[in-house]
Amino acid sequence: MGKFKEERKKTSNFSCSSEEFEDMRRNQNNRCALTGHELTPLNLEVERKDPYRSKNPEALSNHYMVIRKLSFLTRHVEENEIINLAVDIIKFRGKEIGYTLKKVEKQSNNE
Repeated sequence: MGKFKEERKKTSNFSCSSEEFEDMRRNQNNRCALTGHELTPLNLEVERKDPYRSKNPEALSNHYMVIRKLSFLTRHVEENEIINLAVDIIKFRGKEIGYTLKKVEKQSNNE
């Protein structure tokens, strides 16, 4: 085909069994990990929590379920950065639509 032939690169080696998929969905209470929105077959995507993780990036523990609207963002931005961006947006523009923030004590992982 000449020198312009392009091969498609496989972008991910991630796979999980149907049982692992259902466990992930149940562990998240059928809710998006970032918004809490209900997940449906039409809006659900499995994405990496840390898209730039160098050690074992395809591990099941590095994946979560999010709504499709956030899928592109989660492929390129780490979870904490997304949350911090959401805080910045609400601080800057939230009052326009009736939202404000209140900082609370950080939850420990032991709860």
